Amino acid sequence: MIKLFPQGKTIWDEYKQTLNNINDIEKELISLSDSELKSRTLKLKYFASKEDKEDKNILAEGFALTREASKRTINLRQYDVQLLGGLVLNDGKIAEMKTGEGKTLVSTAPALFNSLSGRGVHIVTINDYLAKRDAEWMGQIHRLLGLKVGLIQSEMVPEERKINYSRDIIYVTNADLVFDFLKDNMVTDKKELVQNSFNFCIIDEVDSILIDEARTPLIISRESVLLVEKYFKANEVSKYLEDKKHFEIDEKAKRISLTEKGLDRTKLLLKVDDPYSIQDPWIPYILNALKARYLFFCDIHYIIKGKDIVIIDEFTGRIMEGRKWGDGLHQAIEAKENIQVLTGSETLASITYQNFFRLYPKISGMTGTAKTEELEFENIYDLPVSVLPTYEKMKRQDDLDFIFIDEISKWRAIAQECLKMYSTGRPVLVGTTTIQNSEILSQLLVTYSVPHQLLNAKPENVRKESWIVSQAGCLNSITIATNMAGRGTDILLGGNPEFKAAESTRFILNKLIGKDKFFIPGINLIKLKRALKKNPKLFVDLQKNLSTLLTVLDVGDRKLNMFDKLIFNLNSQLLTKYKKKTKEESELVKSLGGLYVIGTERHESRRIDNQLRGRAGRQGNPGSSRFFLSLNDPLIRIFGGDKIQETMQKLKIESEILDSKFLSDSLNSAQQKVEGFHYDQRKTLNKYDQVLDKQRKVIYYLREKVLSTTIMRDLVMEFSEGFLDDFIEYLDLQNKKGNNITLSKRIVSLLNRLSISNGMIYDNLERLPKLKKFLYEQLWASYACKEFRYSCSTDSRVLDRYNQLIFFRYIDFFWFKHLENMSFLLDATSWEGYAQKDPFLQYDESAAKLLNYTLKDCRDSIVFDIFISNLILTDNN
Repeated sequence: MIKLFPQGKTIWDEYKQTLNNINDIEKELISLSDSELKSRTLKLKYFASKEDKEDKNILAEGFALTREASKRTINLRQYDVQLLGGLVLNDGKIAEMKTGEGKTLVSTAPALFNSLSGRGVHIVTINDYLAKRDAEWMGQIHRLLGLKVGLIQSEMVPEERKINYSRDIIYVTNADLVFDFLKDNMVTDKKELVQNSFNFCIIDEVDSILIDEARTPLIISRESVLLVEKYFKANEVSKYLEDKKHFEIDEKAKRISLTEKGLDRTKLLLKVDDPYSIQDPWIPYILNALKARYLFFCDIHYIIKGKDIVIIDEFTGRIMEGRKWGDGLHQAIEAKENIQVLTGSETLASITYQNFFRLYPKISGMTGTAKTEELEFENIYDLPVSVLPTYEKMKRQDDLDFIFIDEISKWRAIAQECLKMYSTGRPVLVGTTTIQNSEILSQLLVTYSVPHQLLNAKPENVRKESWIVSQAGCLNSITIATNMAGRGTDILLGGNPEFKAAESTRFILNKLIGKDKFFIPGINLIKLKRALKKNPKLFVDLQKNLSTLLTVLDVGDRKLNMFDKLIFNLNSQLLTKYKKKTKEESELVKSLGGLYVIGTERHESRRIDNQLRGRAGRQGNPGSSRFFLSLNDPLIRIFGGDKIQETMQKLKIESEILDSKFLSDSLNSAQQKVEGFHYDQRKTLNKYDQVLDKQRKVIYYLREKVLSTTIMRDLVMEFSEGFLDDFIEYLDLQNKKGNNITLSKRIVSLLNRLSISNGMIYDNLERLPKLKKFLYEQLWASYACKEFRYSCSTDSRVLDRYNQLIFFRYIDFFWFKHLENMSFLLDATSWEGYAQKDPFLQYDESAAKLLNYTLKDCRDSIVFDIFISNLILTDNN
């Protein structure tokens, strides 16, 4: 359904005039040369820099130029509906477009328009592969128009990152973007900064990044000392605690709590009197050990890779390298799996995606599934969702769910359905939620003698991802995939000819390396064989660098040597052959009903189910989907199983399979409840994180101020005078109360440096304004003397740099300690609800006081260090 605008206007009506202007300008551009197109773009840049606000004429011409450049470079002309998507993105909204509608191409026009101001545009993707692919593929459009395209990859060093961030349009992953931001706020020299100021970003798979990953903050940490023994002892104790007797599990909230019997047994096993003791706490370790044993499972929530526990993203099915569960849970799982090398971590910097993307003046996003989370997008990110119509009419048929009594019946039915489809030739994509389930079904298909491809998060399968997904629409193709399937690769009916041609090219080159004598009908290998025969060294190069040499298949702007051209020509011949073959196969698959998508379990989020369904019926092709479920599936068991089983008993249903709209509606209702529960979690996280975000901005502003200051005198005086004001206030308060005043060693040392004795302080307690003036004068004189000494013996810039480093040292140290204290505070205030108090209000008030103490301690430490410490000077003589 197309979203309606005020007065009943559709999305087409909203942008009709702009679309007409784009189409009119396009007619003018067709006759222009490539250099003339580039000149038009440069003129737009000039006008955009002069305008105070977005000009509709510049907007229309920018979109028209992008469309024309797209035709000339990648041979794709943007449809009006794709331009419509670009206009939605430009207005800072989310464009929901079905799978296969060309979202990647849609982003190019708004990216170009928003880069005209001279400030970079970030196009955010979910992994390095997609960022690289889009930068090379879509980058051709931008480069033709004279724009510089940047690409950020995980293995890049800071110097490379800085160069790429300085370009007009930058393709980058969400993780790289956030971690570079955090690292930029830890540098001690402006030259080390890699990012520029934020302008506009387009987020691909926006629901995955802003919804699915919003519950977990991104953290930069360092290793810390860990009480390894406690994790292994807690793991042993967990083996002797029984469910429902010693502890209770809340599967909905993923929480575990000990019963009285459980607490007694824990005391006995650990030989401690109080597991809740602050001095020697055991309860966090025991609860994490129980969670690790009963709520987190290998090949479902994580995989074991060497000696590491690697998390599996529950929404995408991908492994999350370098990420860890917090609060000791990750270490508890390592102990359960008997991984001996456990490491702790201390947080140095952190931020959530929710707060990070608010730093941009304007953001937008693309996805195939956002409407179900529209409320959250609008409330948290102020991002409206616009559902765009498909270019071709949607022909996919979504059939009612089949619900089975038990899992054995379900898996047997799925295997039989695959066998039935295989015998007719119709391609099937089976979506599973876990690695474990994908392998169960794979083994079952082996017993049924059904050839198939398996794709899940295990490293050996990930390497084949693009190939497997690209050919999932071939005749007789049966593909089993976890939720990761299809990310960045379309499923084409009849198969993908480009991938087939590339694979055949690899096969032929491998044969030539082995010096096999063979020929392929219709393919000319004579020139390639002659080139290899004349230059034997090419055999060695080919053998060593086969994968590298094959990058010529996507040549882009590269200049090819003679041998590269021969490989490229070979690939071109194969591509022509496969295009003809896949076209014929595509028609045959369409006549069989198109791709058949089978879901094996309803996910907690309807979006994930819709993403799976969306693999079928792309661009007007036929297709169908159906979910095969059992009463033992987690969603049904936790949220709807009792209700469904009661209904079955009342209706005296004994059939092995159920096909009911009532049951499907019950599951939809359960999913909505779970989505609501997770939304509340994210909303609460966001609410609490807003407090930390305000504090983060204070600290980062202070760091930025120090970083941009070359002469530190004013900043040193500001901090020092603040310290003296508080010192005078303290003396006044203690004097009025009649308390004895005892000065700390640090204050005494500072006063000595200012040539002030303790007696002078005590003698002037009744004349504090006069004392304050005197302290100020001594402070200024002391620092001026210090500056004079440095300017005479070396260079005053040395003192400034030294003081700057002192500022950074203490700001970073106290911020790190503050993050640690905020974590403790969050845990402590979470119990306030039991005392009929609002935990958030308690947290907010305590956090403000905590920051105030942190800033004062930080300031005082800086002042003491600057005035008490000595920088050793080298005698120039």
